[in-house]
Amino acid sequence: RVAAELAASALLGLLLAALCLLALRVPEVPPLPQLGLLGVGAAAFSAQGLLDQLLVPLGVTAPSLEPMLACVITGFVVCNGGEVFTGRDERRQLEALVNSS
Repeated sequence: RVAAELAASALLGLLLAALCLLALRVPEVPPLPQLGLLGVGAAAFSAQGLLDQLLVPLGVTAPSLEPMLACVITGFVVCNGGEVFTGRDERRQLEALVNSS
């Protein structure tokens, strides 16, 4: 059970990383990229409720998600692997975005 929960949290982290990389591609009109990142953060903490709503009516016990672990994985992928996926330096872009907020 613990392995399934950790795997589900890691999968959530990878999904959030993809959303974060998409949010960094939003045109740099001042509130849009910040709102995109805020939405990614909100998704991390609302995923458990969504998963419960989807699986409990089917009679399946939803694994407990660890949103902070997912956020750590997201940050690692975006800062260390973003350039591999997009060809751009996502770490500098993310740093500039966070500092401008």
